[in-house]
Amino acid sequence: MSPMVGSIIRDERIKQAMKQEVLCHKICSPSYLSKIESNQANPSDDVLVLLFQRLNIRFITDISQSSLYEIFSEVTNYALYEAYDQDVNKRLQKSLEHYRYSKYYWDIYIHELLLIDTTTDFEISTSLPEKYQYHPFVSVLYSQMHINPDKIDEAIRRLLLSQGQDDSGIVDFSLSQSYFYAGKFDKSYECAQRSLDTFANLGNIRMMMHAHFQMGNTIIYSNFPKALSHFESCRRIAKLCNDSQTISDLDYNLSADYLDLYFKNGNYEDLLTAQSLILAAYESSPKKSLYHFEKIILIHLYLNDLDSATLYFKKMSVSDNTWKESLEYEALEYAVSHSMFYLERNYAILIESILDKNLKSNIYTRAIFIQNMLVSIYKKQKRYKRALDLSNFPN
Repeated sequence: MSPMVGSIIRDERIKQAMKQEVLCHKICSPSYLSKIESNQANPSDDVLVLLFQRLNIRFITDISQSSLYEIFSEVTNYALYEAYDQDVNKRLQKSLEHYRYSKYYWDIYIHELLLIDTTTDFEISTSLPEKYQYHPFVSVLYSQMHINPDKIDEAIRRLLLSQGQDDSGIVDFSLSQSYFYAGKFDKSYECAQRSLDTFANLGNIRMMMHAHFQMGNTIIYSNFPKALSHFESCRRIAKLCNDSQTISDLDYNLSADYLDLYFKNGNYEDLLTAQSLILAAYESSPKKSLYHFEKIILIHLYLNDLDSATLYFKKMSVSDNTWKESLEYEALEYAVSHSMFYLERNYAILIESILDKNLKSNIYTRAIFIQNMLVSIYKKQKRYKRALDLSNFPN
């Protein structure tokens, strides 16, 4: 038995002000429960399941618990061993310490890591702070994939195989995601292709959809036409499955891709395509996000369509009050307050200030996006020296 299990039982019992005699009634003796809570006993799966059920903690009953714990420990140990950066190691250890007390452990483990069940309802009903607070295992995994993904490749595979996922394609699909986050795009595409073939042979239509989405994201910058082909396959399947969230996610991603193309090539049609895609993503999404509004407003500002930008800013302002404290909201509020006549130059000034804030906050991905936008603005204004200075600015 993993040492964390006894601690979870003990801490949850104390949290609920439940006496040992009440918890163990008709399950085991109080003395045996004491041994379990102090990690001095190895109870059977049946005993653990009954204790967890009485404490209202979700528990996996269809796999070998010992196998789960062994593989979980192996992967985390691999990951922590590779964490040469002491700050990273300390942060991960702190997350794991918090994790072991969480009653959300099994829910998150199933939905976020193993993809055993559909994640759609989980994604919609669970807020990002909740999800990221309770799955440091993912943090461990992805952080260390950046250091040396090959080191824990086999451990990930064994972890997933232990869940009875042999020949299901889930192993290769999960590996593809891990390699993608590690920047190993060739290997990510290979794994996604293998998973797609497996899903097709099994007739698993929904996972074929996710595999096409993954493959498109993997090659979006190296082979745009082929990526579009994968995205269209994903869209066709999503329509068959009536999956509006996937269609919305697809349109959102494609909008960003066409916006990048516009910044690189200056083709106005790409900007219009980005506009139509982000509006489609907004309309089809079951749950609107700040990022939908942000991209819609920025694109309309860049199109010099202040009326539409203002309209969506007003919609955003009444959607969620928590957004109003964010950097994005403040920036957009500043932008839409300017008149059409002064928009372009003032917008460039605004974007430079956002770029500076993002760089100071180490938000480099957004900073690169903003940097490319500024280069395009300054080229349009024929301020070529400033555009060149920004082009040479270190990413």
